[in-house]
Amino acid sequence: MNLTANISQPSGEVAKARLKQVIFQDRMQTSPEKLQMLRGDLLQVLQSHLDIDEDELDMHLCATSLNANIPIKGWKK
Repeated sequence: MNLTANISQPSGEVAKARLKQVIFQDRMQTSPEKLQMLRGDLLQVLQSHLDIDEDELDMHLCATSLNANIPIKGWKK
């Protein structure tokens, strides 16, 4: 979950993304810590099979979806 502002991203878009995150957490009755745990679990499973570029990883959980850009370097043997 990346909620940090991007220099090229308008502040209104950042605020909208943060509001969606708060609404999601409220509806799902979860905490940011639990979402971080979920993100870590998903990443751990993927890393057991794939070599992933974590520096370029972009994963967002929002109200109704999981959006992820996971750069894959290759398959693990």
